[in-house]
Amino acid sequence: MDATELLTALETTLTAPLATRGLALSILGTEEDALELLAVPPTGGRCLLVADEITLGDGGDDQHAGMAEVTLRFLVQVPQGMAFKPGHALYKEGVLAAPPLLEQSRQLRGLVARCLAPARTDFDNQFGFRFQGDRPYKPAGEMGLRAREVTFRVSVALDMPADGEAFDLFEA
Repeated sequence: MDATELLTALETTLTAPLATRGLALSILGTEEDALELLAVPPTGGRCLLVADEITLGDGGDDQHAGMAEVTLRFLVQVPQGMAFKPGHALYKEGVLAAPPLLEQSRQLRGLVARCLAPARTDFDNQFGFRFQGDRPYKPAGEMGLRAREVTFRVSVALDMPADGEAFDLFEA
């Protein structure tokens, strides 16, 4: 599975279950796109998948020839309004009966882990994934945006060139 197939499979697999939890899924290519969306308070919950980092891995024992590491950063935001105690939306039902932010990020972790589990034959990810954390989203040099960042690293196949094409690993 390459990065394009991974994102397509995640979109197909996660859109409906996230919608039933009140989260609209958007897949973005840059953190700047995410910042623009997160700066506007949501009228409903949203889950932004930022897939802007693909690396060759760390070269350790688990490094496979022809493999790359994709960092998947899911940013979860729920409406919070201007409550007297704004921190309550983190662990209590919020505006418009939105589930608490910590509960939304916990459910998202479970959904993504089930999607990426190597046993899922319909997802065809034989190289595995690693959960990297669940934390408040705070972009470098910015103040927090009342969102959670749930991060996974996934091993995928490098996009290999067709027969006869030149192969430049660092091609843009």
